[in-house]
Amino acid sequence: MKTRIVFFSVCLMLATALTAHATVRALVVGIDAYPGENSLPSCVNDARNVADLLMKQFGVPKENVRLLLNADATASGIRRAFKTHLLDTTKLGDEALFYFSGHGSLVQNWSPESRGRVMKVLVPYHEGKFNVTETTIFTQTELKNLLGELRTTNITVILDCCHAGSMTKALKSSVSRDKIKSMNLGYAASEIHLNEEPREEIKIFSKSVGANIPVLWLGACLSNQVSYSRVGGMSRFTGALVGKLQETPKQPMAEVFPQIKTKVEEQTRANSDGVQTPIMEGPAERPLVGGAPVITPPVVTPPPPVELPPPPRVTPPSRQDFPLRISMDRSDYAEGDAMKVEVKAGADCYLRLYVINAAAEQQQLFPNQYSTNNFLRKDQTIEIPAPNTFVLRMSAPFGTETLVAVASLEQFTDLHRPDFSAGGFQDLGNTPPASTGTRGIRVEKAQSPDEKPKNKLSYHSVKYTVSPR
Repeated sequence: MKTRIVFFSVCLMLATALTAHATVRALVVGIDAYPGENSLPSCVNDARNVADLLMKQFGVPKENVRLLLNADATASGIRRAFKTHLLDTTKLGDEALFYFSGHGSLVQNWSPESRGRVMKVLVPYHEGKFNVTETTIFTQTELKNLLGELRTTNITVILDCCHAGSMTKALKSSVSRDKIKSMNLGYAASEIHLNEEPREEIKIFSKSVGANIPVLWLGACLSNQVSYSRVGGMSRFTGALVGKLQETPKQPMAEVFPQIKTKVEEQTRANSDGVQTPIMEGPAERPLVGGAPVITPPVVTPPPPVELPPPPRVTPPSRQDFPLRISMDRSDYAEGDAMKVEVKAGADCYLRLYVINAAAEQQQLFPNQYSTNNFLRKDQTIEIPAPNTFVLRMSAPFGTETLVAVASLEQFTDLHRPDFSAGGFQDLGNTPPASTGTRGIRVEKAQSPDEKPKNKLSYHSVKYTVSPR
């Protein structure tokens, strides 16, 4: 099925013509001013040196490098800068870079399906005692989701923090000029995690940001190690990175990173808390920035126009035995925009949601491989996509599309055998909307012409437009 919605962002749009020179935009974060003994000596210096490196060695314009230091780098400040500096301005073919130097930590995962597990977080600027909530902390999952919303596939992430190492501030280093970039946020997991085998969590970016987005990811240490900050200079990893790239900025990272890794390992080998081993994954055949592929379309003579018949008219079924409503974040979308949908019902029911694109092709959006429970309680509002699952990204064909929700008081009889073999969402082709909406619903025959079926059903549909950008 030539579906209009591309999940997990847009690699297919690379066929679009790009400008001759890709624009580089960078968000660079450095935090020293943590409360009390959690303060760090070199992260602001790290961020400033990375920003200088991008401008002087890589030629990135100053206005394209956003620097957040200390009090500017609160959780809300990082989110706001990510949106205004990267999400709202980066176009297809551009390059986006995110750099963070500061504390990393582990906290209890608050999502119901992952309760009891830990999640890795970047610790933003704060004053006094830290209250760990979804709004005050910046998780790696949130960063992954933000990266997935970027319109480009050329992404670089650099994290210089103990995002997977010791998370208790009680640990001390035998070398006075080095300080561990870790922070206790109420989950003392160091004894467990420092003794584990390395679990390089780099795949959270390179594999989970998007099925077709190869993120160049640089981390300061393995998942069971710590990252060292230094008094009077840069942190061990950032110092080695900046120093090497000042000498050879245009070399592929595959050639220069082994030298950076060896230098950090040698410098930290004597530390009582262990050696620090930087890690890298992704398209290492390119330099840190400035190596985005540029596609120049061939010059072709356009074929004579061909008049195509209009797509078949779509008439969604209409019936409401109980309240059911779809809400959307907007009614008009441009190519590359992300769509968010909410559905609410006036009864305990089972829900399905379909999209019918401008070519009258259909796809079941909910339930899907990532959200299989389709039960909806009365007056409960559900979000599609659910948080931390996938992204609904707009692409061709363009025109008017329709979302159709169907709710039944009885479970759909075919839901025990969903077919996700072609991906996370079921394609339904050009099945008539009425047949699609009622598939898997058991409706008993009425006893008389005036008697309603025993199973109550409700439909609701909304239309929206998708246009090329």
